[in-house]
Amino acid sequence: MKLKTFLHRLETTMPIIVNNIAANPEVTNMYLDPIPVSKGASDVIHVTVSPQNKIQMTVYLDGCIKPVTCAQLPNASAEQLTQLFDRASSLLAPTAELQDQLTQLAIKAITVDFKTIFDQSARALNNPLVIVNLLGQVVLKAVPNPANRQQLTTVLNASQLSLPLKHLHVVSNSSQIIMPTRNGLHLPLLFLPLAYHNDALGYLIMPALTTAINAIQIAKVNGQIKVIISSLVKNRVMPTAASKRDYLLTMLLTEQQTTTFAAQFARENATLPASMVLIKAEPQAGQSLASLKERLKYLLTPLFSQVLITIYHHHCLVLISIDLPTYNSYPFKAKLIDVANRADCRLIVSNQYTHPEDTIAAYAVCRRTAKLKLPHTPVVFCEDAFFDLLLAQVDHVEILPFFINPAVKTLMAYDADNKTELVRTLDAYLEYGENLTHTEKHLYIHFNTLRYRLNHISELTGLDLKDAETCFKLGASFKVRRYLEHRQLLTHHPK
Repeated sequence: MKLKTFLHRLETTMPIIVNNIAANPEVTNMYLDPIPVSKGASDVIHVTVSPQNKIQMTVYLDGCIKPVTCAQLPNASAEQLTQLFDRASSLLAPTAELQDQLTQLAIKAITVDFKTIFDQSARALNNPLVIVNLLGQVVLKAVPNPANRQQLTTVLNASQLSLPLKHLHVVSNSSQIIMPTRNGLHLPLLFLPLAYHNDALGYLIMPALTTAINAIQIAKVNGQIKVIISSLVKNRVMPTAASKRDYLLTMLLTEQQTTTFAAQFARENATLPASMVLIKAEPQAGQSLASLKERLKYLLTPLFSQVLITIYHHHCLVLISIDLPTYNSYPFKAKLIDVANRADCRLIVSNQYTHPEDTIAAYAVCRRTAKLKLPHTPVVFCEDAFFDLLLAQVDHVEILPFFINPAVKTLMAYDADNKTELVRTLDAYLEYGENLTHTEKHLYIHFNTLRYRLNHISELTGLDLKDAETCFKLGASFKVRRYLEHRQLLTHHPK
């Protein structure tokens, strides 16, 4: 579009003062320069914001220092700057080309996950993209240029976001350009609201780290934002309005009127579970509980007949309807590990139970298990932490070592004096249910070597290792020993 035509069309909607027009070149884009420049490309309009907040538009001819024209917006403001670029994007953007790109992105969004769409959008804009929730917490980042990662961290850590967020209206469907100057940073940021059916989700932020904010870029992002929001909701990356069904779990955690549970579930077209587990989900990547909740709902709902998720007392809790055989199956545990890894969280799983009123007890057990200093794994079953929960109630450095069976203490001392592995052998034997074949494979020793060691253990301790009660007591002693070692309370061989 010719410069004179462009300025004339701007004048119909905005108060512009044109100082001079020395030529009438073809202009293809408008760039927001973070600081005033003396010259630039001849086919674009350079926009600068002066220290007095005056917005100045300059066009250079053939890269010369002398500008072709200089136009200003009097009484400039952030709203006028945004309005200027929105208007320029509608005048300069190649509509057919951008629509084709948008169509391809929308088609792709049907089959791929949100991260793929988000990364592709960032590459198309040649700048990082950041999604924050309504509290300003970062939910997701896409950085097409790895060299920008440290710069982006600096921008996000410089408290640049708190002030603009207070003044933006998230359901307004309009973008806004912010020129922050705090902490010495003069980096333009483009803010776009994320709202779904007037339900506020958060904000999309584009810092101008690689490419200056420009009219074509704004036209692209204004088109992409609908696809981004749809993919956000489809993939449950950010929360929409809370489901009434999810409040059913909160009801189980707060109410004691068990006779009304079935009716309240039926009212929400849900089924009161006859067999269930409660799961406490803990974020591991700094994401908000609301974001984690929606992500888990997306991942878990297809796997089980009924899933309820709520945020209760600052804890993300999940109730899954599941029968006992499924609970004890390997596929169930494998599914949870996969979900925990994909959602970047840790899952604390209660015992399976059949009475909905026991949900309160299951919640208490999950909370206590979460507080234990257990080895870090993506999924922790409360039943596996049974002894640790019991020992935590005693948790006394002078008392707990006394509960280690004297036979285990004797073997520990014998191993230390003779460089043998009787304690390790006995531990493996008990861990594998007194199964000789599985034990020898685990220890990588010959069957006869295993039998010799077990007979030697019986000779030293006088215990019958074929007696179930004896093996249970010894197994409990190993639980105490591991608990003390993990808490660094057992620094020497107990006597």
